[in-house]
Amino acid sequence: MADQGKLISINVDQLELDLTNPRHKHFKRPSQAIEYLVLKERVIELATDISKEGTNPMDLLGVFQKKGTGDRPAYIAAEGNRRVCALMLLHDPEKIPSGVSGRAKMVQKLEAAAKSAQMPSIINVVLFKSKKAAKPWVDRMHIQDGRSRRRWSPDQQERAMGGGRNQDAAALLDAALTRSMISEADRESKLTTVQRYLGNPTMRKALGIVRDNDRIYWVDRQLSDFSLLLDAFLEDVRTATLSSRSNAADVIRYSDQILAQTGVSNDRVKPIGLADALDEIVKLRSDEGGDTDHDEKTDQDQDQDQDNGEDQEGDQKQRRSGNKFRQKIGGTYELQAEFEKSGCQKLQSLYESITDLSLRKHCPLITVGFWSLMESLAALHGGEGSTFDGYFHHNRLNNDFGITNKEQRKTIVASLKRLTEKGNSTKHSAVAASFDGQQIANDFDVLTPLILSVLRNLPK
Repeated sequence: MADQGKLISINVDQLELDLTNPRHKHFKRPSQAIEYLVLKERVIELATDISKEGTNPMDLLGVFQKKGTGDRPAYIAAEGNRRVCALMLLHDPEKIPSGVSGRAKMVQKLEAAAKSAQMPSIINVVLFKSKKAAKPWVDRMHIQDGRSRRRWSPDQQERAMGGGRNQDAAALLDAALTRSMISEADRESKLTTVQRYLGNPTMRKALGIVRDNDRIYWVDRQLSDFSLLLDAFLEDVRTATLSSRSNAADVIRYSDQILAQTGVSNDRVKPIGLADALDEIVKLRSDEGGDTDHDEKTDQDQDQDQDNGEDQEGDQKQRRSGNKFRQKIGGTYELQAEFEKSGCQKLQSLYESITDLSLRKHCPLITVGFWSLMESLAALHGGEGSTFDGYFHHNRLNNDFGITNKEQRKTIVASLKRLTEKGNSTKHSAVAASFDGQQIANDFDVLTPLILSVLRNLPK
């Protein structure tokens, strides 16, 4: 039988890191291990959690005695290197090596966490005779086979957390499963892929899925459009056309592709609940002769067709080629709600104007209005005199607005640059103007996550 170890209590300052831990390459100095664990293994987050909740009583540290440490022995972590590092830094944040990126903020965060916590000076551990004696149990903790602890799947994590990062995907897949729109196998295997895409606001906007602050889900598209988009999206998930490893740039590109593929408009309607939307889609599909595209039009629809006659005539060539011309930028329920919360009449009016005007007939006006909207957002967030072309730079996108993906920041900066150039020329040149409505619509989609973040971070 393997060594079962012995439960003992020791002082926290008797703990030392294992410099040959399998979690990282072999290090010669503790400072090297600390730097790695801080930068790569999220030790600061762990330390903050320990300061609030204490160490996990269901998961004791495994240690063995360091040789040659005399009457007051030191103990090396056989299992629990991250926790040992977290405890060490809570007691002495200055142990983070100088030169570590973000060190000052880390030290400040740890000091604040330790100050408000009842920091234990004594901790229970399981003492083994040697590192070799502890190895069978360490292997069972980390090596994935039939003897080891089984990691929860993403779906199991979602059930346990009840509101974790997979909640968007779980809400859609659960609703689709109960209506037989997907199989149980798809529901179990595709959660992370669906969440990779639905976690991106540009993709949610493309599908027409919005959520309020209570994470209640709505649909703000025509049901026929939403049905086409949902079918195409789920089919691409089902056939592994999409991957859980896709980055933000991949997701944004796909959101453009699915709109072009399905040929839906970007018109938005009064939101209805996601479950109600899916129920209506199932009902329409089950009706005999359920082709809703040829239903008789109302007087209001006919009036709208007449108003859009010029746009439709001008777009016939593009329709024949299979490309869908966006007639309007089109707003979203999520954006509208945030603009209303801002309490700024100018912002609301600019937003309503640029999203409702015809792209074909009023592109120069929309460009200048969009330019003015971004200028106003920069001034409200950064103070008078801030201009968006200089204000929304890479570092601020990352640090102030939570846009951490490098590729997404690049696409946002490129869209801002285009808007600056087109807006300035349209405003100030005697003859030059922006007439590319499709590009301005795409740039609006790209900038939507930034606009939402700025609105949510405006000074109160």
